[in-house]
Amino acid sequence: GEIDAIALEPSDIAAVEGTPGVVVQHYPTRSFTYYEFNLNKDVTTLWQDQQVRQAMLYALNRESIVNDILLGYAEVAQGTQPVISYAYAPDQITTKYTYDVEKAKSLLAEAGWTDSDGDGVVDKDGQSLAFELLYGSGSPTADQMVAYLQDAWKAIGIDATPRALEFPALIEATTTNLDWEVAMYSFLWDATFIQDPMFGCNQYQVGFNDMKYCNEHVDELNAEAKRTFDEEKRRELLIEVSNIVNDEQPIAVLHFSQAHDAHNEALQNYIPSTWGTDLTYVWIQQ
Repeated sequence: GEIDAIALEPSDIAAVEGTPGVVVQHYPTRSFTYYEFNLNKDVTTLWQDQQVRQAMLYALNRESIVNDILLGYAEVAQGTQPVISYAYAPDQITTKYTYDVEKAKSLLAEAGWTDSDGDGVVDKDGQSLAFELLYGSGSPTADQMVAYLQDAWKAIGIDATPRALEFPALIEATTTNLDWEVAMYSFLWDATFIQDPMFGCNQYQVGFNDMKYCNEHVDELNAEAKRTFDEEKRRELLIEVSNIVNDEQPIAVLHFSQAHDAHNEALQNYIPSTWGTDLTYVWIQQ
């Protein structure tokens, strides 16, 4: 009775749901979980080949992530537009990263990455495909997910070493220090669902393009989307952007998130949603 409202992790839901006097709500969000690559070749050359980035996503059973770690409270991502977006169109995403370990291994081999010394880690030109995976500390769900990523990549000969950081340190590591390799984050789009804050060529320092990703055609499409008032035409532009980014994989979107909220039933007019919670007319019923 000391807390009026709180956000829940998936692992908390079963323990809270059904508790007398507590209301639990689930709703889709603009959020998604992803890992990103440092594409700055002056820092690391591991991620210059698109096939390597694609292989890593093919190696993941994202259905298992959703069902076993998130307990069904998410949607496997197809493209970059979340379920709640007017540009969500999984049927129009041309590259589907299904769980395919053999395809992942084949892509690595085509890119020249093989286990030449038999140590279980693929290598190329004397360099092993090994890296540090940064992620935010404090979430049991994130800990489980990172442990799964590590195991799944190990199965195709990729060696990831997880390191959990407090969120301010994680932000600093990917925006200030710049010597990171791969990082896992969650993020959310604004109501336009135009994604240039993350994928724009000019967003290296002022936006969220930690990856140093740049595709001028993507910039052109996003700029046109900003000038397009017709929603269906704008939707088609954003789907095209989603397909390009999905193919090039500067980030790998794992799943589109749901949010879970529990509140005391005495808290009246409390309606959380993906657009935020209006607390102007909330009161406690004595």
